[in-house]
Amino acid sequence: MKHPLLKTFILAGAIFLAWNCSDSGTVSGIGDYPEYADFIVTGNCHWLPGDVDYLIYEDGTVTDAQGNPVGSFIAENGSIIAADGVTLIVENIDINTLQILNPDIVNEAKTQKEQSENGGNPGEENPDVDNPDSPNQPAIESSSQNYDPTLSSANIPAVSSSSAGAVDPNGYPIASYERLTEGGSGVTKGYATRYWDACKHHCSWPEKVNQNANPYRIERTCNINGQEIPAFTKSSDGTWLQGTASSCDNGPAYVCTDMIPVAVNDTLSYAFAAVPASGDICGKCYQIQFTGKGFYDYGNPPKEPVKLLAQKKKMLIVMATNIGYDVSNHQFDIMIPGGGVGAFDALSKQLGVNKSDLGEQYGGLQSACRQKHGDDASAATLKQCVTEKCNSLFTKVPELQKGCLWYADWYEAADNPEILFKEVQCPQYLEDKYPSTINTSPNLNSAPAHQNF
Repeated sequence: MKHPLLKTFILAGAIFLAWNCSDSGTVSGIGDYPEYADFIVTGNCHWLPGDVDYLIYEDGTVTDAQGNPVGSFIAENGSIIAADGVTLIVENIDINTLQILNPDIVNEAKTQKEQSENGGNPGEENPDVDNPDSPNQPAIESSSQNYDPTLSSANIPAVSSSSAGAVDPNGYPIASYERLTEGGSGVTKGYATRYWDACKHHCSWPEKVNQNANPYRIERTCNINGQEIPAFTKSSDGTWLQGTASSCDNGPAYVCTDMIPVAVNDTLSYAFAAVPASGDICGKCYQIQFTGKGFYDYGNPPKEPVKLLAQKKKMLIVMATNIGYDVSNHQFDIMIPGGGVGAFDALSKQLGVNKSDLGEQYGGLQSACRQKHGDDASAATLKQCVTEKCNSLFTKVPELQKGCLWYADWYEAADNPEILFKEVQCPQYLEDKYPSTINTSPNLNSAPAHQNF
């Protein structure tokens, strides 16, 4: 049923954007104690009062006041869905208006209830209720307090990056990813950089991918117009396989322009990345989230854009498609148009521009904006600057323009954030974007005849 007292949900897809409470005072209930005195609360949660009281926890789970599981909170539309993933229980929730409870607050309410029912203890005051400075007073978190979730990944609430019924841009259900914590199983600390040189990737060469994989998968490659072409063909005499030459070697093979980062929702995106040159990396996926620090801060306070990535609880799932001999251990060089060409450059040819128009060789448009506005420029200033450069540079290739704007918008125009990462199962969206639809077998007889593309 619909809750009769709820305001319109206004968070636009963000789960617990700010765990705040507009009033830290006692909520009057029956007698002189808060009505949540009998609730069973196991952690920080938002309290949705009504005919049935619902508790919305940080990881998106929902219980009733007695702690019985109810379902899940869907951030995208501010609703509670039953455990069957279909039945709508409540909708249009403005979570920012709800009071936050935690076990300490509820235990204090239980104490108030007991005192109220027993008539109190004459001559004594409850120090935790009447003295807000008491060290035992349970804190109610507020966005107006000095609360910085970027100081430790342990401070970042667990977030389900998906919800029942939510789908990605290709219509696939979105998997749920637990928040990573430093020291957790399989979790490693690293950092993220960015690039887009338009060259053919490591994983588009037949000798670089697993020949015995079933199914066989080699990364797609495209021509200068973003249309798929063979990653390899038969040699001109038809006796051996010949990789289609890379655009960075004056060949026809470019990375496909639709392999840009894509936002699934406000907290989750998919992307491709180059990783260190070690082992069979092609097609492996990794969960990445942000600590709120910059990798190159060298002890200085983190810049605003990298802090925003953590404060907004953003998460990337990336697939490895390339290597870089200049990519160090635990580094992810994320494919972002306008992120800098690095050691090679076919992008200026693809766009028909001068190399100087691409921004800094390492860092691209954002680095050029920082040179213009200063290293401590605000996130808003950098985002506006990068947006203007994206719209100017990529007018002829809308897909690349979209990927560049993703960096200014979803990625907060952040520069080299520190990350936590862990290998995970690839989402189907990335699985579909990756493989060649032309070269589906490593066999010579299945390869198209050599030709100029």
